[in-house]
Amino acid sequence: MKEEILLLTACRGRREAYLAGTLARLQALGVEEVGKSPYFHQPQGPLPSLQVLVQVRWPFPDVQPYLREAAAFFSGEGEEVAPVAATVAPLEAGEVLLGATYQGPPWSWPADRFDPFVLADLSRGPLGTAWRVLERVDTTILEARRWAEDGAPHGAVVVAEEQTQGRGRGERTWTLPPGRGIAATVILRHLPPLASLSLLPLAGAVAVAMALEKELALRPRLKWPNDVWLNGRKVAGLLGEVLGSLSAATVSAGIDVNWPVAKMPSELQGRATSLLHEWGGPVSRPLILAAYLRHLGEMWQEIHRGGERVLQEFRQRALFLGEKIEVRHGEETLTGTMQDIGQDGSLILETAHGLRRLYAGDVTFDLSGR
Repeated sequence: MKEEILLLTACRGRREAYLAGTLARLQALGVEEVGKSPYFHQPQGPLPSLQVLVQVRWPFPDVQPYLREAAAFFSGEGEEVAPVAATVAPLEAGEVLLGATYQGPPWSWPADRFDPFVLADLSRGPLGTAWRVLERVDTTILEARRWAEDGAPHGAVVVAEEQTQGRGRGERTWTLPPGRGIAATVILRHLPPLASLSLLPLAGAVAVAMALEKELALRPRLKWPNDVWLNGRKVAGLLGEVLGSLSAATVSAGIDVNWPVAKMPSELQGRATSLLHEWGGPVSRPLILAAYLRHLGEMWQEIHRGGERVLQEFRQRALFLGEKIEVRHGEETLTGTMQDIGQDGSLILETAHGLRRLYAGDVTFDLSGR
């Protein structure tokens, strides 16, 4: 294990959360944190920065390629000042020797591409047992269904660098430019009772939220039935389905990761966000995908146990619970108070005419009288 000193500097965005996420990411890579200084402010650049000195032991011999890779990312995005600078120095005979400065975060390992061998090593759980990594696909859902029908094992994952015709709820589509996010579908075997499978979208949303909390120290909220929000905007969507043969189920996730908000299509402006924007810098897609799979595997086990924990975790993060909302349900628009999430994952709405139990619909605030 190579011992070094890192000087981490966040220059914009949510700085405290950014650096907390940085240290969490380093630990996820296998880096041992030996000690760190208190945060201190350094008035430099266009914004005051927040810095911390961290003594670590690295499991790999040379961190500089990962720093250069991050610097190239910022340069390609036209950033004048990298959100994070890292100074790397060896610890020799008790001396702290600060060496050259590289613009970019050291936690950009692994390379921000979906390598099946790296992904299999990172996942380390019941999901991620087999991989199909595609450069470009219409939708990972159809590819996974075909693979499942051909005998793909439990935990097999289809992931794509680019998705051109991804499918959301209803008739909606979701496209993803190359290298900007995560479009992945997981194949699940050994199905629980069919009544429990209605919790699949909720379980997927909880798994994404847990991954963002643990890896990036973010605080996502969940919008029934299957959306993940950050600071009032959607960052991810989930879709759960069962094959007609009842031999397998699939959970599909679409997560906007390193997609600059300003470059999103006009129809998404003001409605969608990305981890790049919310965290204040680039995020390793393989690490987020692996973390999501670990938590999804955990939630899949909870579904087999009845799903109570899935519901509990969803309720803790649920948007609008106890609030007056509108729900577009087919041709009908309902107004009422969101009372609860039912045991089968349904939305329980208290209307002027009594309780309604809904299994699909678009939820928005009811702004009348506000």
